[in-house]
Amino acid sequence: MRKFSVVSLEKNFDKLRKIREENGVAYEINDFYMPNLLDDENRIDKLITTYNNENIPPESTMHGAFFDIMVFSDDERIREVAKFRVNQSMEIAERLGVSGVVFHVNCNPLLDGEAYNRGVIERTAEVYEELLEKYSETNIFLENMFDGGPFILEKISEKLCRYKNYGVCLDVAHGTVTGTPLEVWFERLSSYIKHIHINDCDGKKDLHLPVGRGKLIWSDVFGLMDRYAKEASVLIEVTDPVGQEQSIEYLKANGFWS
Repeated sequence: MRKFSVVSLEKNFDKLRKIREENGVAYEINDFYMPNLLDDENRIDKLITTYNNENIPPESTMHGAFFDIMVFSDDERIREVAKFRVNQSMEIAERLGVSGVVFHVNCNPLLDGEAYNRGVIERTAEVYEELLEKYSETNIFLENMFDGGPFILEKISEKLCRYKNYGVCLDVAHGTVTGTPLEVWFERLSSYIKHIHINDCDGKKDLHLPVGRGKLIWSDVFGLMDRYAKEASVLIEVTDPVGQEQSIEYLKANGFWS
């Protein structure tokens, strides 16, 4: 059976408990990527305590820091700050006891070129290799964000796939809006996909609409998931609990909840 999860924010706990109890979903915690929170140790400690008291579902995950996080930057100072933030995310994840952390690749498609791409691939692999070894009991999922196609993520994955705790998080909407056919994303990354983000969109922008409220053809999407990533966990990446419930209703009504 495919494992589904929903976005978790501490402010939505009351509604999330109901969704969890009725549908057996896990959480993907989204409270710990905001820079103003990451600079406040007291708030971090209090929020971790709140989550630990909540008894979050097994197999829950967390979204790591992603604003301006470029571990591959040519600027050494920017690179050091980015490395500090991803390490901080892993430390928080370990304290929460989640099964994995999602990070964006964050490459710039407008700078596409041999030297730039090589730097992204080599430096990203180097940073996450250290984290995969240091936090060997926690999964690290690298997600396509601005990437125009699967090439860079595929090359990074070739370097990191020897670690059992490494995997790709394929974001369906991010892939769709690039214009690269979704099947190309699935086919090229199929050996590495362990986690998938789904939400609906208009085909042009990543709008994080409830599943079934946009233009994606979900029979095609789930067909690709069944063909190329049948064992991958799936996050309904919709923040509002009402939208989460609408998404779950749509998935169940259309036979995708299995």
